[in-house]
Amino acid sequence: MKCIVKLILSLSVAFVILGCSSVDDAGASSNAKTGFYTGNSHANDLLKKDTLALISTYVQANGCNDISHVDVKSLHYEPMNGQKGHVWAKEGWMITGCGKPYPFVVTYTEDGEGGSFIQIAQ
Repeated sequence: MKCIVKLILSLSVAFVILGCSSVDDAGASSNAKTGFYTGNSHANDLLKKDTLALISTYVQANGCNDISHVDVKSLHYEPMNGQKGHVWAKEGWMITGCGKPYPFVVTYTEDGEGGSFIQIAQ
């Protein structure tokens, strides 16, 4: 699968959009590392991994190289319908790293080809 990465930075907010995979058939997925992720994400493991990789870049740029926990809260969910631009999920991701909280809002939007774009805002 071809991934497209766009990075847009503004003064205090980082937005990242990445074309990647979609949700699995069951909706919310299981956690890759038990206890590392808590809460309820509608993203599958690959999409969560891609989301965390993007968030990690921001956290590392702020001096932290050790993310210890991710807590996810579903803010909005609609089943995917195959329509490009359809926002199917919005989640609050609270990252804990180096003893500090890093809050993010993650928006998943359909790319019209079975994948999703990831938008991250702090």
